[in-house]
Amino acid sequence: LGYYRRARSLLAGAKAVIRDHGGALPADVEALRAIPGVGRYTAGALASIAFQISEPILDGNIRRVLARLTGGRIRGDRSAGDEAACWELAASLVEGLSPGDLNQSLMELGATVCTPSEPGCGSCPLAPQCEGYAAGVQERFPAPAQRPATVKVEAAVALILRGGRVLLESGGGRSPLRGLWDLPAVEHGPGRDGGLSLKRSLLRRYGIVVRGLAQGGALTHGIMNRRIRLTVYRGTLAKGGVTGNQGLRWVDPARLEDEAVSGATIKVLEAVRP
Repeated sequence: LGYYRRARSLLAGAKAVIRDHGGALPADVEALRAIPGVGRYTAGALASIAFQISEPILDGNIRRVLARLTGGRIRGDRSAGDEAACWELAASLVEGLSPGDLNQSLMELGATVCTPSEPGCGSCPLAPQCEGYAAGVQERFPAPAQRPATVKVEAAVALILRGGRVLLESGGGRSPLRGLWDLPAVEHGPGRDGGLSLKRSLLRRYGIVVRGLAQGGALTHGIMNRRIRLTVYRGTLAKGGVTGNQGLRWVDPARLEDEAVSGATIKVLEAVRP
C-alpha cells in the first residue's frame, strides 16, 4: 500500500475494513478501491487472487510482456493513451476460469523469462504469439522510462537531548524524513533560518519551547527523486511536556531498532553520535 506510506496505509485500511465491512475484505472491486491506500492495481490483485474475479492488474513486468507481445503497438510507457490500452488488453486476457492464476503467471513470466534484458524467448510459452519476438525487436520494448528530475530540498532536523535520550516526533506524513517516528524536521526555503523554522514548528504543533538549536553539521539523504540537504540543530527542551503528547516521545538511540524510524533519522544519529 505504498512504499513510504505503507504502515500508515495499512493502519488506515484496516480501520476502514473493520468499520465498513465487519473486519472482512469485501469481494467487490469498487468496495476494495474505496479502502484507503488501495488503488486499481491492489484492488485487481485482491479481487482476482483472493476472490477469483476477472479483474486485471498491471505492474512493470506485465507492461513489458504486453508491449513485446504486441510488437510495440502497446509501448508500456505509462502515457495516458498507452496506459488505457494496457489495461484494456490485460482485461481481455484475464477473462477465464482462473483470473488470479493468470495475473500471477503474467507477473512471473515478466520477472523470470520476459526480463528487461536478454529475455529467455526460447523458453517462453507466449513466443509463438509474440509479435516482438517474431520481428526480432523484443528488447526494444518497452522504451526506457525517463527518470523524474531530481528535486533539491532543504530541511532542518532537531537533535534535542535529555538524559541520554533523543526526542522523536510522529510526523503524520508531514515530515520530510518520511518515517512513522523521526527526529523533528521541517522543510524550508533556501537561505532561511532552519533553526528558527524548527522552533516555530515545534511550538505551533506541540506547544513546546526549545532552547538553543545551534547548527551542528549537515548531510544529504535521497528519497526517490528528492535530494535532501539535512542541516542538524542541537538544542534542549525549555518549556512544555512530552509525556502524554501522542506526537512526541523520548527514545534511547541504542534502541532505534524498536522504533519505526526512517533511514534518514538513523543516518543523522550515526553521523552526529549523540
